This record gives sequence, structure tokens and C-alpha cells, in this order.
Amino acid sequence: MTLDEVRSLLKFMETPDQGCQLVNKLLDEHIAQVAEKIGQLQALKNELQRVRAKCHGADSINQCGILRELTHQA
Repeated sequence: MTLDEVRSLLKFMETPDQGCQLVNKLLDEHIAQVAEKIGQLQALKNELQRVRAKCHGADSINQCGILRELTHQA
């Protein structure tokens, strides 16, 4: 959570009789942001694994499948 989000949560404690809907909303938004970041990181991981599979380590640099893949994508 960001510092601003933590501050918002602490501010809710100043009104203890208020319903907790806003607390839930704040957490739901944070959960959605985290889920989106996880999805992006998973996609990056998958792409890196796909590119990594192009090289078996025995080739010379000019035959490296990873570098060839990067050249073709550019």
C-alpha cells in the first residue's frame, strides 16, 4: 500500500461510528491494482521464459537465439 493509502486508513479511525464501506472500497481498489501488476509481471515472466528457450548456451554470441530473437523483434 502507498503511504497515502495508509494515511487514509488511519484517518478512518477518527470517525469510529462511520460504516466501513470506504475502508472496503480502498482495499478493493488496492487489490485490483495489485492484481493488475501481478498480471503484467506474469506476462513479462512468460515472455522472458519464451525468449530464454531460444538459447541453449552452447552457441557463439553471433548464433545466440536470445539475441537473434531480440533483433527480430526490434
